[in-house]
Amino acid sequence: MPEPLFTSFIKENRPLSRELWRRAEPLGGRINAVTRVEDLESFAPHLLRECIAELSIEAPTLGRLRTASEREGATKWNEDRSLGLPTRRYYVAVEVAGDSSFLQQWPDVTGADLDAVDAAVVAELGGLDAITHRSVEDAATFQRAGEMWELGADDDSREGRAVRFSLYTYFNLTGEDEAAVARGELVLADLIQERRELIAPIVAANAEQVDQFLGVDLPERLAELVEAKRIQLINRQAVRDSLSFPEEWQGAEPQLEDAEDQPASVAAESVAVDEPSEQPAQPAVTMEPPPGVAEEVQLNPRSRLSRATFQDVLFSLRHWANAVERTPTAFGGLVEDRISDLLAATWNATLPGAAREVYTRGGKSDIFIQADVLDPGRGPATVFICEAKWAHDHDTIRKALDPQLFGYLNVHDTSASCWH
Repeated sequence: MPEPLFTSFIKENRPLSRELWRRAEPLGGRINAVTRVEDLESFAPHLLRECIAELSIEAPTLGRLRTASEREGATKWNEDRSLGLPTRRYYVAVEVAGDSSFLQQWPDVTGADLDAVDAAVVAELGGLDAITHRSVEDAATFQRAGEMWELGADDDSREGRAVRFSLYTYFNLTGEDEAAVARGELVLADLIQERRELIAPIVAANAEQVDQFLGVDLPERLAELVEAKRIQLINRQAVRDSLSFPEEWQGAEPQLEDAEDQPASVAAESVAVDEPSEQPAQPAVTMEPPPGVAEEVQLNPRSRLSRATFQDVLFSLRHWANAVERTPTAFGGLVEDRISDLLAATWNATLPGAAREVYTRGGKSDIFIQADVLDPGRGPATVFICEAKWAHDHDTIRKALDPQLFGYLNVHDTSASCWH
């Protein structure tokens, strides 16, 4: 059964603006999907009309009146329901041009003050919320008041033609009513005109709101989306540009220190066993030691990042930080993890041979370098640690150093940094 239109329920629950913005979502999605600034030119102000036209949104308007079908109607009862009379239902149609589905929404912007067709009955019964607690008779009265107009497909549109819709209203006439029409005492044309005049302002407000949406609201909103997308793409390009580095940024290939280059306190130690001196004679047993053999005992040194590589790392960090400060809008909205990602990408790009996952965000520290990536024979020892922080006060910096960064280090570590 078709749903009644222009009712209080539709006015309170189906705003036209919500439906219009839903229809416009594809355009917003297209703008959001743009990845290059130059592609936004397809949404230039002089082209927005064409984009909006693709949505095929057309305001509904009322057309001519015509008679429609007829069939057996509902029984008409007297007040105490002791007598029921059969009726004949006569339909009258009002043709609709444009998008008739918008008539299932209420013009909440341009028609907020208009009354629904059942407004008087709803007010008398205490509002929509109170109707569910009223009597069966009151509920029936409310239902009949709302069943004034409904939207339906025209009969002749089903014969292989495009489907057309009209607004339909009907009259249930008893035999006595039909006789009154024949005598001229009941003029249905006047009743139909009254009903049409009830909905004409609602339909006009509906069409006005659609036109305002297409001509003003939607273009303005799309222009805002385009500009916001333009700024976003420009900022993202600034981030990409910050990852393009001049030749002088390129440091030497990362290296580990050899054992002989390390400080004596932790370098490989050599222990020579010389030929022992003659021992004092023993009274019982004299044992002559075998000839002495000089042996080198190689201790496993702690892997370290070379001093030159450490300086290159800090050099890249300082220049990258300067670039970040020059484009604060591109980086200001990023969280610490994303900053760490970009910094790691910078080091991978600026130090030759460091592109193979040398700088990796993982564990509890933000960025670290493992020895076995630079030299597969060195094992997975961590030779560099960096902690990145968004710092707004000195206390944050202090805690990042101690206990956080210092907590990652041990007595063998010599390379670490904290960037904020």
